[in-house]
Amino acid sequence: MTKDLLSDDPLYKLWVMLTQTRNATIKAREQELTQLGISGTESFILFVVWSMGNKATPAEISRIVLRRPHTVSEFLSRMQTKGLVKKSRNPDNRSMVTLSLTRKGLQVYRQASKRQSVHRMLSVLPDEDRDRLMSYLQVIRAKALQEIGVERAAFYPDLDRL
Repeated sequence: MTKDLLSDDPLYKLWVMLTQTRNATIKAREQELTQLGISGTESFILFVVWSMGNKATPAEISRIVLRRPHTVSEFLSRMQTKGLVKKSRNPDNRSMVTLSLTRKGLQVYRQASKRQSVHRMLSVLPDEDRDRLMSYLQVIRAKALQEIGVERAAFYPDLDRL
């Protein structure tokens, strides 16, 4: 009989559960998005660009999706190649790029925004449990951001639109 290595550390056991849950839910969402030809990160970027009125900058996107600027730049280049986003120079600051959704990008965003897998997974919880979970995750997220030295992560403030 092998010893349960997790039982000695309840916080690590919780961490493993959180990690497995995260990975499983991401895989379920990715399966749904594969049918649209996009990844979960690309879906999130489409949401950010749309929610910012087609005036998002790569730096803003990077802060919101908590990814390094060069990683976001790679995603944006792929998304531009797929015809999902358009990069434009800011007329007031030629060194600044803004992004907008193309017609195809808007169509894909609308399909992705149905989020059927997300609804199926999270609807197993009653409303008050979902509210409680959101509250707990916000506290953990704030502490994690502090741990990695991020004072304040940009997050779209209108959570009702998510």
